[in-house]
Amino acid sequence: MRVEQIQLEPAARDWSQSAVLGQRGAAARNFADLVAARLVGTVLPFSERESLVRTAARYGIARFEANLIIAVVQNQMGVGRQREKPKRTSRRLRLSPAVAAAVVVQAGIVAAVWYLMF
Repeated sequence: MRVEQIQLEPAARDWSQSAVLGQRGAAARNFADLVAARLVGTVLPFSERESLVRTAARYGIARFEANLIIAVVQNQMGVGRQREKPKRTSRRLRLSPAVAAAVVVQAGIVAAVWYLMF
């Protein structure tokens, strides 16, 4: 698994486009900024999540809403999105070395048998 670093701007983010955060108050948006700052690459470690849920309680945000806000932030930051798959080589190109090796081995066996018989 490869972890990618996300560059975070120090300024607050615009959560107005979010269906969940757009209608919430300033405390929820500030909490969302805090969550975005705590992401490690695209992952939020479990210990950080627990710490954030406790911090949310101090903001007056319930545990369920805190977890919802964390999920929204992770979604908007690109967590869980499919990365581009690397181009696969054609099957013919992948089999070529195996076929060549088999032909060389078979030729060696035929040459050895020919040498022993004549």
